[in-house]
Amino acid sequence: GLRDEAEPRGRPFVGRRAELAQFDSVLRGCLETGSGQVVHVRGEAGIGKTRLLEEFQRRAAARGFAPHTGLVLDFGTATGQDAIRALARSLLGLRAGSDAAEIEAALARAVAADPALAERRVYLNDLLDLPQPTELRALYDAMDSATRGRGVRETMAAFVRHASARAPILLAIEDVHWAD
Repeated sequence: GLRDEAEPRGRPFVGRRAELAQFDSVLRGCLETGSGQVVHVRGEAGIGKTRLLEEFQRRAAARGFAPHTGLVLDFGTATGQDAIRALARSLLGLRAGSDAAEIEAALARAVAADPALAERRVYLNDLLDLPQPTELRALYDAMDSATRGRGVRETMAAFVRHASARAPILLAIEDVHWAD
């Protein structure tokens, strides 16, 4: 199920010393160089990939990383529940199920902190499932799907840059193999 909870409760972590050593090395490298890395965890269903990711997130948080998670489902999703939109909301400090007023307030804080985001408002509205205001509706409607997609990707990259300028971040996308 979808969850806001970052910490597993009542589930001990057993084994996986080699993987944890690799994760610790990745975290150390990111902190030392100021550059990110990509880690792809794969394996058969049911072998504990999600639990391993939870432990990685716990270790990252202990080192000062802000963890953010998105989930790709292998079947339909509700509006705003896809992995990228979930990461965007998380980067804004929102939880799953935040209403439009909470999203608008978080977005206003982000734009105040990084005024360059204001120029991306049409894509921010799309990314956060907010209605396009009248002044942006014609621009949005005139864009083709490729332009919208590129704008959303570039806006997400701006969000990540903005968030990582404040503190190191860990972005996790679970079940990425289901993504289109």
